Amino acid sequence: MRPESIITRLRPAGAALCGMLLAMLPGCSVLDTHTGPIRNPADEQTVIQATALSADLAALQRLLQAPAADQAELLAAAQRDYEASPSPGHQLRYALMLATPGHRGVNPGRAEQLLQPLATLPGRALSPGEQALAIVALQNVEHSLALDADNERLTQNLADRSEHEHSVANGRRLQQELDENAKLRKDLEEAKAKLDAIADIERGAARSAP
Repeated sequence: MRPESIITRLRPAGAALCGMLLAMLPGCSVLDTHTGPIRNPADEQTVIQATALSADLAALQRLLQAPAADQAELLAAAQRDYEASPSPGHQLRYALMLATPGHRGVNPGRAEQLLQPLATLPGRALSPGEQALAIVALQNVEHSLALDADNERLTQNLADRSEHEHSVANGRRLQQELDENAKLRKDLEEAKAKLDAIADIERGAARSAP
């Protein structure tokens, strides 16, 4: 199966990521070109590497096209493979599944932890194409996490602003109530003074009566 046909059948969110990965992976197209015997070790190694990359993309295809219950099992199987044999290949496959949106098990934070060492892995633990895949996936995950952080900060700022505005509104209402209470006390004192004055007048009139 050509990698391009895999990409076009993925769900939109996962397809966007995988399409970006495929665009940056030279050598994947050799999957369809070597139908005859391998002529030299370099060609053989290229096909092996391209086949591994195609297998990773096919695993993502199965993950995104499967029902939710099967998605969980596919992700769990990739996790078991990685934990039982934490080779760079298993680590990359598991990280790619965690990094690909479109299923419930997506976990960019965990994917970032797994991809970071792979992106700078020395030697030949990963093929150049696999390492390029890890780098591109890591960049995508970091971008996604940065957007999530920005959204979280924006949400928190809006919540803080709303709380501040609510506090200000409460302060204004409280001040209005205090002002109204002070006015009522003043009116009450004035009314009491008038009553006291009337009472004094009545008492004076009573004393002066024959």
